[in-house]
Amino acid sequence: MTVLTTTDDAIARLRGVLGDRLLTPGDAGYDQARLPWNLVTDQHPLAVALPHTDDEVAAIVREAAASSLHVAAQSTGHGAGPLRGVDLSQTVLVSLRALRGVTVDADARTAVAQGGAVWHDVLAASAPHGLTALHGSAGDVSVVGYALNGGVSFYGRAHGLAVNAVRSVRVVTADGALVTASAEQNPELFWALRGGSGAFGVVVAIEVDLLPYADVFAGLMLWDGSHATEVARAWAAWTTGVPESVTTSLRIMHFPPLPELPPFISGRSVVAIDGAILETDAAAAAVLAPLRSLQPEMDTFARIPAADLTAVHLDPPEAVAGGIGSCDADRPRRCPRRRVRRGGLRRTADDQ
Repeated sequence: MTVLTTTDDAIARLRGVLGDRLLTPGDAGYDQARLPWNLVTDQHPLAVALPHTDDEVAAIVREAAASSLHVAAQSTGHGAGPLRGVDLSQTVLVSLRALRGVTVDADARTAVAQGGAVWHDVLAASAPHGLTALHGSAGDVSVVGYALNGGVSFYGRAHGLAVNAVRSVRVVTADGALVTASAEQNPELFWALRGGSGAFGVVVAIEVDLLPYADVFAGLMLWDGSHATEVARAWAAWTTGVPESVTTSLRIMHFPPLPELPPFISGRSVVAIDGAILETDAAAAAVLAPLRSLQPEMDTFARIPAADLTAVHLDPPEAVAGGIGSCDADRPRRCPRRRVRRGGLRRTADDQ
């Protein structure tokens, strides 16, 4: 006789692994735990699992599989868009937010970040060694999701995509096994994880190469939106001649008149160029001269600690309802931005 596992039985088995760190609708903390960083996605899973160890992640995956439940892993939820509108009533959301540890091997110039670690965590651990990473423009984005989905950095033209800096990945596969994937171990899985965009497992740790930069010449230039055509044409022409040590982006942004926004952008349309230049101060100034001749109203380019590069892009520091192409009156922080970056598209998704 076949005995079917009920939802209550499945929840009981999952609670056997995590106790009160397995949250279901009605539990205190469920509504907070289910929210992704990108608040456009209003996800309602059957349960939210909050593991503290790799073994707990593996046990949750095994128990979910035994109960015929789906599993969705999430580090921060910046890239939660694929779950928007999806029926998650039979899905366990494995939130890795507690797995934030980072260890640095300064001699090997590598860092191992747990599955929930963000770039701020890596930069804080690597900066004392005079090192940094191929991070994106925001420091609160997941290391795992950013790196495995490509990862275009302000160091990108000189050092390539972040996915190429990935040395190994520790992953819980669909059967609940903990395995390591690298060029030497499970190479086919390693190939698939790096950009395959498939559900190959829950990544609980990732090892990445670091860069030998303690500081960098970086910043932002800003003009009123009325200068967008002139600035964009000049920047496009300028990018064709600058060396690969220069990586910049251009954005045209429209901001509502909100009191929490800085006065220099509140209620305005602006055009901004930002980025990093891996040159001496004098060489960087020479590279920037054609852009500075356009007389930006703001110019913050200067030598800064490498860890401060994540502040240059002015990404929002708090969870928002984010999207490109529309402005939601009910969620005033959701404002359209157009962005172009020479050298490829910047991937901000960080769901696993």
